[in-house]
Amino acid sequence: MFISMLVFQLSGALLLLLNCIKSGKESVIKNCFPGSNVVERDENNNCKIPKEKLQESAHKIYLNIVAFVDLVIGYLFAAFSPTADVQIELVLAKVIVATVILLVLEYYFSYFCAKRIYAKDISVPFDELEGVDTTVTKQEIEDLFKNI
Repeated sequence: MFISMLVFQLSGALLLLLNCIKSGKESVIKNCFPGSNVVERDENNNCKIPKEKLQESAHKIYLNIVAFVDLVIGYLFAAFSPTADVQIELVLAKVIVATVILLVLEYYFSYFCAKRIYAKDISVPFDELEGVDTTVTKQEIEDLFKNI
């Protein structure tokens, strides 16, 4: 029964981890447009995504990846857990302290990675953005009035 529990938990964590990792840059860009989903285009039909939005989006995705890695490692360690009686209070205190330290380290590590990888604004062709609307460009307005 113990092995079955670990197998299902580990399988679930690995599936979620693989799902997070496979999307990469596309997910970071897609998550930059929650809610309004409106972006401005330039004359070349490209959209500029500010680095701050990219970094925030990447940070969230990296935190999810790290969380799933933590789950996988935790489930693997559970296979080696001792079955002897131990002081529950001492174990609980160690778990709480170690968890807080690990959370702080992983939070700032993912934040640092997001800042490094997305240090600049990027320009993406509007045609590559799914589920995003745009406004009319100045050139399109001028072209419209030229035809009248």
